[in-house]
Amino acid sequence: MNSGDRLKAIFWVWAAFAVATTVTFWGNEPSLTTLLLGLIYAMAAAGSTVAVMLAPMEGISPAHMAQAGKMKHGKVDRLLTSLSDDELDHLRERLSVDDGELVSLDQLMRERKGRR
Repeated sequence: MNSGDRLKAIFWVWAAFAVATTVTFWGNEPSLTTLLLGLIYAMAAAGSTVAVMLAPMEGISPAHMAQAGKMKHGKVDRLLTSLSDDELDHLRERLSVDDGELVSLDQLMRERKGRR
């Protein structure tokens, strides 16, 4: 199932929920039975949405997954090549500090932008 199919499926699930809820409550006074039925409709729609979102993506092979991983490494490589020697030294220093603090690359990049 691709992302377009997921979007369509989720649209139809919630459209059916809206129609069923409208038909159930139209002209009826709210009672325990109609409220429980509405709750059942909502749980079914939410469960269906989760099932659609967890359905495996169609057309994504392990080779594509490996290629996506390589692309991520390529981005990191391009980032590292764009850094100056001083910036690389600072990055190595920050990443090698063993003080129990986990430093994210995003935090380092924000600090770098702040120094410019």
